[in-house]
Amino acid sequence: MRTANATTNPTRARRSIAPATGIVLLVSIAVPSMAQTAKVYVANSSNSRIQLVQFDPPSTTAVNDDANLLTQVRDIAIRDDGLDGVNLIACDRNGGRVVFYPNASGIGQVVFDEGNVTGPGRPDGVSLDLFGNLFVMDSGQGNSSGLSEVWVVMRDSGCPDPMRPECLNGGYRAPLGLIDAHVQIATEIGGNATLIDADLLPESSVSASTAGLLHTGDLLVLANPGALLRYAAADIAAFLSALTSGVSPSELTPDTIIHPADASVPAAQRFPDGLVPNGMAFAPNGDLLIPVSDGRILIYGPDGHRRSDGMGGFTDFVASSGQDEFKIAVGLQGGKYRAFVTHQQRGELRRYTINSGGTGTLDTVVDGFQFPVGVDTTTSNTVHVPSGSNVPVSQTSIIDTVIEEVVAGGDLNASVHLFPDPREDEQMISPEQPLHRSLFLNELRADFPPIEIPAWVRAFRVGDPVTGTPSFIVEIKEADIAVAGVMDHLTHESILLGYDPDCVDPDITQQPFLFWSPDDNDPPIFEGATFIDVTTGCGTIRGLTRDLSFFLAGVRITLPFSQVVADKLTALQQIITGEPCIAPLLRQGLAEAIDRAIDEFGLARLAELTDALQDIDDLVEQSPESFSSCTVNVGGELQARARSTIFAVTKLTSCFVDGDGDGFGSADRVLSEDEDCNDAGESNVGTDCDDADPNVNPGNNETTCNGIDDDCDPATTDAPGGTTDDCNANGLADECDLAAGAADCDSNGILDECEATPPNPAASPHDVLKNRWLSFAPELRCQQVAYQITLPDGRVGWVGEPVLRNWQGDDSAWLALVVDAPVYREWSGEDAVHVYGCVIVPDEVYEIRATTDAVAFTDSLLVATVPAPIAGAWADIVGVFDDGPMTWHAPNGFVNFDDIDAAVKKFQVNPTAPHVTVVDLHPQWPNYFVNFSDVDMVIKGFQGVAYPVPVTDCQTVANCPLGGEAPCLP
Repeated sequence: MRTANATTNPTRARRSIAPATGIVLLVSIAVPSMAQTAKVYVANSSNSRIQLVQFDPPSTTAVNDDANLLTQVRDIAIRDDGLDGVNLIACDRNGGRVVFYPNASGIGQVVFDEGNVTGPGRPDGVSLDLFGNLFVMDSGQGNSSGLSEVWVVMRDSGCPDPMRPECLNGGYRAPLGLIDAHVQIATEIGGNATLIDADLLPESSVSASTAGLLHTGDLLVLANPGALLRYAAADIAAFLSALTSGVSPSELTPDTIIHPADASVPAAQRFPDGLVPNGMAFAPNGDLLIPVSDGRILIYGPDGHRRSDGMGGFTDFVASSGQDEFKIAVGLQGGKYRAFVTHQQRGELRRYTINSGGTGTLDTVVDGFQFPVGVDTTTSNTVHVPSGSNVPVSQTSIIDTVIEEVVAGGDLNASVHLFPDPREDEQMISPEQPLHRSLFLNELRADFPPIEIPAWVRAFRVGDPVTGTPSFIVEIKEADIAVAGVMDHLTHESILLGYDPDCVDPDITQQPFLFWSPDDNDPPIFEGATFIDVTTGCGTIRGLTRDLSFFLAGVRITLPFSQVVADKLTALQQIITGEPCIAPLLRQGLAEAIDRAIDEFGLARLAELTDALQDIDDLVEQSPESFSSCTVNVGGELQARARSTIFAVTKLTSCFVDGDGDGFGSADRVLSEDEDCNDAGESNVGTDCDDADPNVNPGNNETTCNGIDDDCDPATTDAPGGTTDDCNANGLADECDLAAGAADCDSNGILDECEATPPNPAASPHDVLKNRWLSFAPELRCQQVAYQITLPDGRVGWVGEPVLRNWQGDDSAWLALVVDAPVYREWSGEDAVHVYGCVIVPDEVYEIRATTDAVAFTDSLLVATVPAPIAGAWADIVGVFDDGPMTWHAPNGFVNFDDIDAAVKKFQVNPTAPHVTVVDLHPQWPNYFVNFSDVDMVIKGFQGVAYPVPVTDCQTVANCPLGGEAPCLP
């Protein structure tokens, strides 16, 4: 197996940590690794029936036989007890009771009612935590105090027990705990701290993730006026601990995560004005989906901020689909996460597919309900297995099992658990024991056997914004059946791991793999202390088992490795810059190393990138004292990520950029992930001297007298006679230049042969920003010269034959049209040439070059027109008037009365007016004539009219021809 040597250091001590708190089953935020199919239950308030819903084809089945004993069901919750079945809990509001349904069917068992246990008199809502503790909401509507209450009913593994009078049905016990007898919303209104009595809504939830403002175990409740309140997990845990010890704990005070509409907080942290939240469910990525009273389902992040669309608005999960009161739950069906939404008045259950972007798409509607007010889902996979030989079992969508001999039938169950990174519970680990080296299974849960997880199976934080979910999964398979022989398991890895396996990848770490360990009561057949790779094909695994099997799967990276490296570099940079506990001197060194790594990655220099990453590892290794003030293992985190990034870099190949596709690359580098550099745009060689021209490369023959190094060999002369003399240093041998001679037509002491290229065009005496004119000064030469203009749209034009014009005795000037062919002439008397044409427009830059042969050109003169930062600024012709020198300043970026005054003065032939080319704004075609239409154009610009002013014949510059004083064609 090719593991990256750079990611391990054999001189370091073995990883050793204190046991973590155990496995967390991430029902709300797990990704396709948890691939069971959810069952969906809906409760009706009008007939108190609880129905199991099928979607293909749509149908419903009533599961409770005691609807006539219930008065008004308001909410339900599912408790999945694995081998003990899927159990259902319902709130009977008017009856003041909570009812437990074993196996989610039949006649319910009353957990408590207001007649026999002190508790919520009007139970409206119910939710469960990971331990099955029951949290009950009392909205306050109809109870004696009129105040909202929050209660807890604790689960007790010692119940039921007829000898314990405190035991209640469903495995719960008395006394009930009153968490909050007077729920209030704490917020600021008008800048003042305010407490508002809350009318609790039936929906509540216990957070299963640590993200944003939330922690695992936080109790969330919805209230009216619109607010989301949280009872902190630490406070809940202390409350339950006191309740367990028989102490009456103090009531808790919630903090406000999402505020009412009139609160003094940003709009993203409030509910919209006039809307009431109706339901709540966690999306797979940890976002909260909250239906509101206008029919939309809003998306709030775990930080309490409504999801932005990036343009000053918000993104909703679902747009308005009616204003019925509705509830929501989320579960996995058919390998896709779905949101299940009830519409009370319509009597519908709608199923939405949760898209990768977090929004919802309606895919199925089931109707026929009577005022559905509660909905919940489950992913339980318990199936009955009969006795017999070669018995096939498909208890989940991810594992198919064939049992050689079932001696005694029973139930078989499978559950998928994600291991959180133990760093989430650790306080300190020394840097010389980096976490990523290895983990022992029993360090994560004490009842697991002492088996080491292979080092290449990495773990990262749950909900890490860069690395995502943990990188390994344990699938626990339990059975109470009597088995003889073997159980063969076929695992559907594409579902379990969320990737398409590549069974023929020569890199074994990229092939699908699964590891298996028997129960610790079985013979120790595994190799040393590690899992056995039991992959026997593309996803097929086999393992001896009796009562318990462990299957460990390495999650593959599905992004391109170039993106993986980029993400990992970003994560490293965030830690280096964001952890204040790192000593300043080390932080500076780390910052320089990560900056260098990012630069080298951008240049695709992989060896240098690896060196920079190794420097990060070494700096951490050499400076353990620099993390002395850290309460978490920042040093271990940095080393783990640096080595993991080095491992990802080994998957990349640096190729040369082949921009022209001729098989020869330039010196620039590009990353390739197929290691052959044969894809389009890649090359194994980097000797192309012009990667924009496929006819120039080391494989071509030299063409004489074209001024091009066709074969990328400067030693190969371009001249037919083999000489390399180049007296004018223009890149052409003299014998390829103009005919040799001793003439010096301009008497400047330089032979004409060495003046084949004219001087650069110069700026004009009238070189100020103009609207529709370009001005430049041609060099006085005795040779024929043409001036080329490169337009902003890429077209090439030429300065036409200049014509001397005069405007009412003032502003005599040489005018030239932009034409489509070079005009060679001796520019003998023009001190300035003004170029016009409908292709010249505001807010552009034009390039003017001189040439004698259309082959060799001078350097460019860049001439810009008036910038147009706002709609009317295209008519900005001047700045302010300076009374001293009696001149106008350059345009200043906006149109005001100075511009109108300058235009009117020019129209009046006022001697203080600016040059005519400044004012001539003819809407189609500058004509070196100022009349009222030009003045009117400035006024339109002052009024904010957008450029161009709509005209009949010319709408866009692209339609403007080069040459000819005809109007632009459409």
